[in-house]
Amino acid sequence: MIKKLIDTFMRLRISLALKIIISIIALMALLMVGLFSVNIHRYEETAIRNAAIGADEIAEVVKAGLKSAMRLDPRKDTEALIAEVQDLNHIASVAIYDKKGNPSFKGDLILPPGPLPKDHALCVMCHAQEPPLAFAELQDRYAITEDSAGNRFIRIVSPIPNEPGCATANCHVAERHDSFLGIVEMNVSMASIEGNLSLLIMDNAKYVMFSLVAIVLILFMVTYWLVDTPIKGMIETTRRIALGDYDVRVDVKQNDELGELAQAINRMAFEVGSQYEELHKQRGSYQSLFEGVPCLITVQDRNYRLLQYNQTFAERFQAKPGDYCFRAYKGRDCKCEVCPVEKTFADGKSHTTEEIGYYKDGSQAHWIVNTAPIYDEKGEIVAAMEMCLDITQRKRLEEDLKASEQKYYAIFNNIPNAVLVLDVETFQILDCNHTASELYGYTKGNLIRRTVLDLVAIDEVKANREAIDNVQPLKRTKHLNADGDMFWASTSTTRSQFEDRPVLLMVVTDISERIRSDEQLVQASKMATLGEMATGVAHELNQPLAVLQMAANLFKRKMKQDKLPDRPTMENMSEKISNNVERATKIINHMREFGRKSTVETEPVMLNDVIRRAFDFFSQQLKLHDIEVGWQLEDDLPPIQAEPSRMEQVFINLLLNARDAIDEKCGQQDWNATDRVITLRTRATRRHVIAEVMDTGTGIPRDLLSKLFEPFFTTKEVGRGTGLGLSISYGIVTDYGGTIRASSSEKGSRFVISFPRSCNADSTKS
Repeated sequence: MIKKLIDTFMRLRISLALKIIISIIALMALLMVGLFSVNIHRYEETAIRNAAIGADEIAEVVKAGLKSAMRLDPRKDTEALIAEVQDLNHIASVAIYDKKGNPSFKGDLILPPGPLPKDHALCVMCHAQEPPLAFAELQDRYAITEDSAGNRFIRIVSPIPNEPGCATANCHVAERHDSFLGIVEMNVSMASIEGNLSLLIMDNAKYVMFSLVAIVLILFMVTYWLVDTPIKGMIETTRRIALGDYDVRVDVKQNDELGELAQAINRMAFEVGSQYEELHKQRGSYQSLFEGVPCLITVQDRNYRLLQYNQTFAERFQAKPGDYCFRAYKGRDCKCEVCPVEKTFADGKSHTTEEIGYYKDGSQAHWIVNTAPIYDEKGEIVAAMEMCLDITQRKRLEEDLKASEQKYYAIFNNIPNAVLVLDVETFQILDCNHTASELYGYTKGNLIRRTVLDLVAIDEVKANREAIDNVQPLKRTKHLNADGDMFWASTSTTRSQFEDRPVLLMVVTDISERIRSDEQLVQASKMATLGEMATGVAHELNQPLAVLQMAANLFKRKMKQDKLPDRPTMENMSEKISNNVERATKIINHMREFGRKSTVETEPVMLNDVIRRAFDFFSQQLKLHDIEVGWQLEDDLPPIQAEPSRMEQVFINLLLNARDAIDEKCGQQDWNATDRVITLRTRATRRHVIAEVMDTGTGIPRDLLSKLFEPFFTTKEVGRGTGLGLSISYGIVTDYGGTIRASSSEKGSRFVISFPRSCNADSTKS
């Protein structure tokens, strides 16, 4: 019930301050009424008790007067005493009863005849229990009574004790053993008490009313200034905040809960304003994105009607809100068979499709369509957003790219060189052209399942792996076809992309025919060199033959004389014959080795040994031409990877050119020994072995240096050279990874040959 009243009170449409005032007034009123009631009750009790005490004192006076009256004229004096007492203002009546309850003196009281019963109000005070009380306290001897007129009285009973002087022959001889002789009843009017009580009630009521009025005024002022005004200010501020005025602030300077609430509202206004500003910026950004993104954005309902669309869509189509999407920009009379919007409404997920439509100018367009669900506050899908990204240009590019791929794939397959696409890690063949299939004798399917190292001769695998790892070309290497036949190839490797992965692109060229041609050309050059050196070789062979002829003549003469040479002569002649035969054999073997067809295999070669062998083969030629050779060979050179016979041919060609240049220069002017010198020098660097051939000949014109190593180019007179020597030398040097360059000055020419140092003298590589 109380809770219901409180709830009803709280729902009243009155101000909080008034509710507080009413609540406090009600509480104060209850409190004051309670205190007032307690105060009046206590006052009444105190007044009654005081009146009872006064009446009891009068009763004692009456009992004292009874003693005197009993000695003289009991009845007359007693009646006079009672009458005198009854004349007092507040004494209503006085009566005296004997022990049996019979009234002895009753004054103005009208009593029924006979003794009072024990249950009478006067008797019950003592006779409520057996045995009756011999003595009762004052609070047990008085009570409040009321007459028929409604007047209230304090009835007090005072027992008359039996004293020794009372038991005389004239009076109470028979009751000499009793403890008391009777009682004095006195009724005290409560009119004065009630009058004072009424005055007290009026005074207290005035005080309460004044206090309540003062409290109401104070509460009104306090609640108005401390509660109502701040709350109204905060309400107005929150209303203005709700309307979007985030700069408004509550002006409350209280250091209490309302002050904290005002500060909280101010902080809330600041935070909401900041968040609104940020949200406004984001909304502007999103709106700008929505309007400015280069794709078509629409929002559709479940019936595929347009609810909203961006500016790009509006510019491309003649559509308006409410149009069906499939009619607005897809040129259809019904929804698409595969509709991503329908799927999104069905499962609440995003879907992607590729669709074709038409712009308002009639041009066909291709789109990538993405959808996304839009939810309401209940979490239900109410719309779907469809985003169409125009891929028309990409489609055209794809078609062009497809045509281009077909074109370049045709070129790829018809390239005269084998092209292999390799995995960068395993060197597995990922793709190849038709030329590769024809070169190796495998079908494309069988070739793709292999690694490129499976197509390389076993002794060339290491060199090929290093070349591929370092993306370096190989000018000459051995590959194997499907039948196991070896052929010579040159390879070139580059990094590329294939199907979105890094790959190695290797171009393989069959150089077997070129090598055979080069070998024939080199062999022809050797034969030409041998022919050119025929005079020197003949002179070289004449010396041992002359010694042999001389020994033969000596033996003939001795035989004709029938006598033999002495033993020392025989030993000397046999030694000379043996040495010259060995010399002639060496010359012939050297010519045979030089003229033999060279192999393409390489091996570790000491460059100083090659130069010395070339000089030994050519030394007689130089002697015939009075040419001195200066030696500046560095000891302990590291080896290079080459073929000795071919390297020897390089240095013989350079010595021939140096000889001819010196002869040409000395044939045009006077000369001395210092004008006919060839210097041979070798040295090593950290990575290379270098050989230099320098002469004191005519030199080379500067404008001809760039053509010096071209085939069939020569500066000699017609009939004195083929123009192949330096060209062949250039090819041999570059085959072994080396370089050759020429320079010239007034003092002659200088050829510098550089080879890479051999990394492994026990292996071969090209």
